[in-house]
Amino acid sequence: MKYADFVTEITVIDPDTLAPVEVAIYKDRNSAGMFGVDSSYIMSRCDDDPVIEPFDGQKVMLVEPKERA
Repeated sequence: MKYADFVTEITVIDPDTLAPVEVAIYKDRNSAGMFGVDSSYIMSRCDDDPVIEPFDGQKVMLVEPKERA
């Protein structure tokens, strides 16, 4: 399984609704690329549900700071 570590959370403006959206930024351990995931999506899923990362379309587990080894 691939892993991505939490880096920070930022606020961006949704261009359609002009509403603020919290986006969590993660760094992929394999590619070292960084990507963002809407924080409301992260809160709606189970902790052990992977997401699809944009670099190669593979499943990746999101690792929060308290979970880092």
